[in-house]
Amino acid sequence: MNDWIQELEKHFHESLKEVKPGSIISGKIIKISENFAFVDIGLKKEALLPIEEIRNKEGEFILSEGDEIEALVIGKEPQEGFYILSFKKLREKKLWEELKEAYKERRPIEVKVLALNKGGYEVEFDFLLKGFMPYSQAFFRDKPENLDSLIGKKIKVEILEIKNESFIVSRKKFLEKEYQRKKEFLINKIKAGKPIEGIVKKKVEGGFLIEIEEVLTGYLPYKELDWKRIDNPSEYFKIGEKIKVKALNYDPVKEKLKLSIKALLPDPWGRVSQKYKEGDIVKGKITQIFDFGAFIELEPGIEGFIPVKEITWNKKVKIDEILEKGDEVSALILEIKPSERKILLSLRKLQPDPWISASKNYKLGEIVEGVIEKFLPNGLLIGLTPELTAFMPLKEFLKDLKVYKYKKELTEFEGFKVGDKIKGKIINIDEEKRKIQISYLKYLEDLENKEIEDYKMQAKETTFITLGEIFKKKIN
Repeated sequence: MNDWIQELEKHFHESLKEVKPGSIISGKIIKISENFAFVDIGLKKEALLPIEEIRNKEGEFILSEGDEIEALVIGKEPQEGFYILSFKKLREKKLWEELKEAYKERRPIEVKVLALNKGGYEVEFDFLLKGFMPYSQAFFRDKPENLDSLIGKKIKVEILEIKNESFIVSRKKFLEKEYQRKKEFLINKIKAGKPIEGIVKKKVEGGFLIEIEEVLTGYLPYKELDWKRIDNPSEYFKIGEKIKVKALNYDPVKEKLKLSIKALLPDPWGRVSQKYKEGDIVKGKITQIFDFGAFIELEPGIEGFIPVKEITWNKKVKIDEILEKGDEVSALILEIKPSERKILLSLRKLQPDPWISASKNYKLGEIVEGVIEKFLPNGLLIGLTPELTAFMPLKEFLKDLKVYKYKKELTEFEGFKVGDKIKGKIINIDEEKRKIQISYLKYLEDLENKEIEDYKMQAKETTFITLGEIFKKKIN
């Protein structure tokens, strides 16, 4: 009895439901056949929705069985009395309202690029509404060589104009706003000193170009890759690799950004003063050799420098004859300047000091022989041994100083040239200043005095010679 009453009430309400062309009704898709989708609209018979109404251009269904929809009644099938619905017409109406609202609120929308058109691209909004995007509004900053690259893509745009059931959009305007938004966010991160992510875009001289969030391009120098020395810095990253960096400085006018990775790492120099002391003997590896000295890596990120004069006591030997890159050596710390990031080292201080034996081997007034190493404006440098060099003042080399016309790179004078041996008399030994002075003129003077003394001694020893002996010598 109750079931019969409910069924009667249902038919009564259905009879009151007025459906006519132009009405908007709600329903549920209960079945999709080859030509129609059957929609339950609450009447005895389902309404028919043509199959093309729920397919896109690619033939894919945009609705499926079980979906709740709103549709417009556009007619009635005369034979069976099925109402004919249109989903697209109502959808179009709502989409135009949505477009107008987005235009009014300056809100971006998403469209799909369909094809190239004269002067721009044909676009589609939500599978139904067709619009246009001029070439001039398609790109921001970088324009691709291939204009077809946008076809088939879904892109964000801003609406420039709605007119005559069409609309014009701008991707450029949307990208400009996005760029400014991202740029402002990125600059705030830079100012706060926060790490930022980037992509290695290109290798350039002395470093890499890093693209930061598709907004800014920064320069990452090789020296900012790590605290430790890197042998092949150009191979440190691959193009396209994602990395974390920190901004060292940013020029907003030129949009120049300098980046660093090592600024994100602990600075090894922060603990140098606690770990190393002057006078300590340390071990390290030779990393670079120059004419003026060599660098030693004591640990990753910490290098010391050995000046050329601190390599060896032997002045005749060149650096590259003693050291090679990669050599493990021990050195004495002479000086530490953490604020200047400098450690001064010495190799020769760990070798026997030739001046310790010099005070024993050389005495004041002694005649010595050495090799002329160099002519100076005020004298000559004379090498006594590979480790010891004496100085011969000009007044101790020449009697007439006016004849000495010094010029740079002078290698020969008064019969003497660089490399010749020369004798001299030691006239001064200053152990504190580690200096020996010798005199060529005093050596000659001593030599002359000795010859005179020898002559006098010989004269005293000469005996009387007879006439016969003289005659005999002449005959012989």
